[in-house]
Amino acid sequence: MKIDEKAIKQAADMARLIVPDEEASALAQEFSQILKALDDINVNPAGENDSDTASGKLESALREDEAKPFHDAEGLFQGIAREKDGHIAVPRVLDQE
Repeated sequence: MKIDEKAIKQAADMARLIVPDEEASALAQEFSQILKALDDINVNPAGENDSDTASGKLESALREDEAKPFHDAEGLFQGIAREKDGHIAVPRVLDQE
């Protein structure tokens, strides 16, 4: 996938960043190279030949998720700027087109 200057300018606009034309060109080239490298990784994904999985001794270091009830809704709403209908109201980030 090739990224052009127009895509860089659109992304910068959504992020509310100012990117000069000369930087947009350089960024487009860099992003295109990154996406090409990611495509190369997708062509050769990790599989049966991985040394970690071949032995079958791979274990997760992550804990299991455990749902716990949350009872301090009043405390949650103490530090917010705005509330609307029992929900935390946040400012709109992206402009609607």
